[in-house]
Amino acid sequence: MAVYNAILLAGDRRGAKSVFGKNKALLEIKGIPSFIRVLAALQNVESVGEIRIVGPTEDINSLLKKHSKASQGSKTVKVVPQKENIIDNVWTGFLDMLPDYRVGMEVSPRLKEIAVLVVAGDIPMLIPDEISEFISNCNLSLFDYYVGVVSKKTLSHFTPKKGRKRIRLAVLPFKENKYRLNNLHLLKPFKIANRYRLQVMYELRYQRRLQNIWKMLIKLVRLKGIKDAAFFYILIQAALFFRKIGFDEVSRKISSFLTLSKLTGIVGRILGTSIYIAETTYGGAALDIDNKTDFNIINENFEEWMEHQKKK
Repeated sequence: MAVYNAILLAGDRRGAKSVFGKNKALLEIKGIPSFIRVLAALQNVESVGEIRIVGPTEDINSLLKKHSKASQGSKTVKVVPQKENIIDNVWTGFLDMLPDYRVGMEVSPRLKEIAVLVVAGDIPMLIPDEISEFISNCNLSLFDYYVGVVSKKTLSHFTPKKGRKRIRLAVLPFKENKYRLNNLHLLKPFKIANRYRLQVMYELRYQRRLQNIWKMLIKLVRLKGIKDAAFFYILIQAALFFRKIGFDEVSRKISSFLTLSKLTGIVGRILGTSIYIAETTYGGAALDIDNKTDFNIINENFEEWMEHQKKK
């Protein structure tokens, strides 16, 4: 069984979104900080090795000490000072696990093959089984970067129902299924040629904002040698728009052109790597704390939703 070191992202600088004016990874769900709950899940996954937590070190160390019982385990945990953005945080966490490597050194074939699990700190509903499922669905002999997704059907338990508050979760309409990203990544950092482009994608990730849609389109149009990227993006937005206004048949017809292989091929060329998806069937990894409403709903439904996942 392969074992991968993990990077737990708990930063609050460029691109990070605060909730209640605070670092959302540090917000407490039922009295326990979100990132502590994620750490506890990682501690209970056999295929996870050492763990690096990247974020504000003083705050994190203080909370680790305060909640030591909730986060204890046999795995080595080290807090690494955050940088100015999320991509640099991943990179600095990864390099901290390579004591023999120095920036500027030639990257050996062995180092190029080292993969790391990257997990967001604001997904308190994450359970060990979902992490294990994600890792088991990744074949690093085929692709160098796997992004976790979850289907609309899996998320249906957590979305709005009559008489119950639930989180409104946007999904992308593809030919194969409707999916949402789930905040789990398994990648070989040295094999991502254009990792700086990940930061741009991250900063424009809130696609309900019209200005972010426009900015993303402009950046895709300006990409050299990847002319189909902007067109594919326009098709995605068109499918979402027609579904929103009730023209479901038109949306479905557009979605028939939106295949996962086409998407991952385009994103792979943008990032300079080979990339694919790995589906999970629990849902907790997709329930991130994006705003005050989501936080309150997760906090209110925490026990029930955790039990739902554990019964799978």
